[in-house]
Parts: sequence; C-alpha cells; structure tokens
Amino acid sequence: MILKSEDKIVEIIILQKSYPEAKEFEDANWLKCEIRIEVPGFKGIYGADLRIDDFERFYEEIEEVRLLHSKELKLVTMEDGIYLKGTLDIYGHIKWEGIARPSYGSSCLTFVIETDFASLENLSVQICDILKEYSVNGNRI
Repeated sequence: MILKSEDKIVEIIILQKSYPEAKEFEDANWLKCEIRIEVPGFKGIYGADLRIDDFERFYEEIEEVRLLHSKELKLVTMEDGIYLKGTLDIYGHIKWEGIARPSYGSSCLTFVIETDFASLENLSVQICDILKEYSVNGNRI
C-alpha cells in the first residue's frame, strides 16, 4: 500500500503472514510488514506486525469517504505500528496526519502528507488487493 504526494511517501509492504500455520482468529490474522516513510528531513524503514482486520476497517472508511458519507478516515492499527488520519476539505484535498511508531523503544515520528480525492480510488484498489490475498481467517469471537 502506497500513499504518496510530491516528495512524501508512506508505504506498507506486506512480507508474509506472521503466523502462517495459525488457525485461531487472534493469531491467524497478523501480517509481518515493513513500513517505509520518506518526508523532508527523514527517511526510514521499520518492521511492524499489522492485522488483516486493520486493513479491512481502513477499506470501509475509504469507501465511506469516496461515497461522500464522511470527510474523515483512519488507519488505526492494534499495536500502534502506524496511524493515519485523513481529512477531506471542501476543495477535495486530503490532509493525512500520521504517526509512525516502531515496536521497539519509545520513538515516534509525526508527519503530514497531502493528497487529493482522486488518490482514494487507487488506495481503495490497493487495500482491496491486500484483502483478496490475505483474507481474514478464523472465527471472530
């Protein structure tokens, strides 16, 4: 998944399922990811375990904004590996406020990226592809 504008980029690369043999919902839906962020003055890559259902909720929020039912969308991850909050303004611009937090240490990076409404279609397709490849497994409790 790539979110990009001019000289800024946030990329979430899914490497593999964290527990490929797991059958239980709580274990089977973790993804081992690499997160790459490039903003002026900072370039970094770190590992994070994200959940498939994090992407599922994000997809639903993208679609709500695309249908103009909402002006805000968020990617909130269970273990705070990455946080993105997009806010749509009246001109069709989306201001993304982000927090990158590696699983080790107490460091975090806050950043802002701006895209336009049209970028949501590409983002929606990317998330949809992730959900097709890594569908939610197990029974939710």
